[in-house]
Amino acid sequence: MSVNRLFRWSGGAAVASGVFALLCAGTLIAASVVPAMPGIAAVALLMLTDVLKLFALMGLYGGRVRESGWLGLAGFILAVTGQLFGAAEFFPPSGWAMFALGLAMIAAAAGRGGALPQWGVGCLWVWLVGIVVSLAGGILDLTLVLAAGLAIQGCARIGLGIAMRSVVGAAEASDG
Repeated sequence: MSVNRLFRWSGGAAVASGVFALLCAGTLIAASVVPAMPGIAAVALLMLTDVLKLFALMGLYGGRVRESGWLGLAGFILAVTGQLFGAAEFFPPSGWAMFALGLAMIAAAAGRGGALPQWGVGCLWVWLVGIVVSLAGGILDLTLVLAAGLAIQGCARIGLGIAMRSVVGAAEASDG
């Protein structure tokens, strides 16, 4: 698989992850309004979102290794390890913190290395804001704040995916 194809498919995974995050946020809101709504729907959507998020991160780093440098590599390793810690329920707060720190490092590397347009880098930072809002909602047990954080993350990932796909489209247009 070519690097551009990896980046393009990962951009699609980021968009899909964002859409599912928005659906998960809607499910959480609906479950708080209609108590009979099963919570398993939100859990299933969140699991699917997390898998797609990992594919998006793999392509974001793997598709732009040279531009990301050592900072991008360290951020990628930290983010993936944090995601796995969180998914395994080993010690979720440490996983969340590791993922957030890794994402911040990836955003810094992407901005410095020119791996994405500036608005795409902005989407990475907005994604990080969404994580902080979600964490606050989860820790304080405020469902609507958690849902708002998921919605922010979803919108940011959709924007990131569009940015990733636009970079590849521009590169293919200039090659052709």
